[in-house]
Amino acid sequence: MVGGGIALAALPLLPGPPAWLVVAGWSVAGFGIGLSFPMLSVLTLGLSAPDEQGRNASALQLGDALCSSAALAIAGALFGPAGDRGERGFVFVFALAVSLALLGAMLARRATSRESIAQSPSSTTADQRSPASPAGAS
Repeated sequence: MVGGGIALAALPLLPGPPAWLVVAGWSVAGFGIGLSFPMLSVLTLGLSAPDEQGRNASALQLGDALCSSAALAIAGALFGPAGDRGERGFVFVFALAVSLALLGAMLARRATSRESIAQSPSSTTADQRSPASPAGAS
């Protein structure tokens, strides 16, 4: 949803599409961001053990801040060399934004819930293992 909204907002860079697509595109992208950010925090806390919640919430916030800063720096580096031809800089920045959204969507497919991990035959936790029999038992 975020990537589609950004792509929609970038369409007016091409000759022909109306400028109102910028508002529609950013509305769709903003809606997608608004859905994903709170959900990501809730899922992180829900899938974390109680003694790991603080560390995982902190890692989520730190990752968000660092990735946002890195994306902004890369966007500035792409926009700067465009010089007087600002359209080319906007194309590069929009391409970066769509690429990051698609990368995030691809990486999100790797996420699994605790239930699916517990049901997988290859996962064996201490709770699932049978207790060891005493040394002298027959």
